[in-house]
This record gives sequence, structure tokens and C-alpha cells, in this order.
Amino acid sequence: LRSVDYGVSWSPVLLPTTNSFNHIAVFGPSTLETNLSAIVVGDSGTCYGSVNMQDWFPITVPTTENLLSIEFNGNNVICAGTNGIILKSINNGYDWIVSASGITTMIYDMKFVTSTTVVATSENGVLVRSEDAGDNWTIITTPTTADLFAVNFGSNSFGMSTGSEGSKIYTL
Repeated sequence: LRSVDYGVSWSPVLLPTTNSFNHIAVFGPSTLETNLSAIVVGDSGTCYGSVNMQDWFPITVPTTENLLSIEFNGNNVICAGTNGIILKSINNGYDWIVSASGITTMIYDMKFVTSTTVVATSENGVLVRSEDAGDNWTIITTPTTADLFAVNFGSNSFGMSTGSEGSKIYTL
């Protein structure tokens, strides 16, 4: 669906796939005229890009894993999904490489904390963290064994992750 009036009304956007889409990343206004303005990711490595958020084209990614999350910071784009797959693009999502996460569980969500620091959530209370914009990852053990579905940061030093079984963890 697409809205051009801040979510008051919506119109369908048809894409030539029957795969489910799981997440969308929308880029800032400085990239809208010459680069991708949005990327959607989904099941079986499905990935589509758009420069105007109406016309979409397939993007080839080096996986058939289900992609559950996608985030961007400048030209750096990272997406992740099942079996610990993390993909990275340094050219706004046009070309992708696999980045070894060090885990084999689902990666549900991720956020850029700074231009180079990324934190991603996974199953069994595990987080992975990169300090070089997704090139290398470190496994972070947390005080919970619950699956962590979401992560967000209010500042560079304060973050929160939530998950199953009412779990909430904080970093200060």
C-alpha cells in the first residue's frame, strides 16, 4: 500500500510476486531523485526497490533465506533474516554481499545506533553488534533467554529491546 497524504488514505501497489514482504526501508529526501527511495524485503530472499515508491523492480540478493528486517544509514543498507543471514550494501541497495553474523538463529530486527554501529535482535536472548557498519559482528549475550523481536535506541547510549514472554532489556 502507498500513501501520499501522511496515511489518511492508501492505494494498492502491485508487485509481480506472491511472496510475503516483511519489512520496508524508506530513504531520506536527499536520495529521492537519483537513488532508490525504498526497498522492501521478504520471504525467500525477495527484494524490490523503487525510486518513486510506485514503480518497483526486483533486486538480486545473494540468499533465498526469509528477510525480516532492513535498515539504512546513508548509502549503507543492511538486511537480515532467518538462519542468521545478514546482507550488506554500500551503494544504496543496488548490490549486496553476505556478512557473517556468527549466529544461525533468526534475526528479527536491527537498528543503526550511529553511522557505523548496528545492533540486531535474535532468538534466545542473543543480540549481534557491528561497529564497522555491518562488516564484522560480535555476539552479545543478554540476561534473558527470550526471543528478542525489536530493538531501538533513544540515544547512542540508551537502547531497549523487547521480546517474547514480556521480556524487556535495556542498555545504559
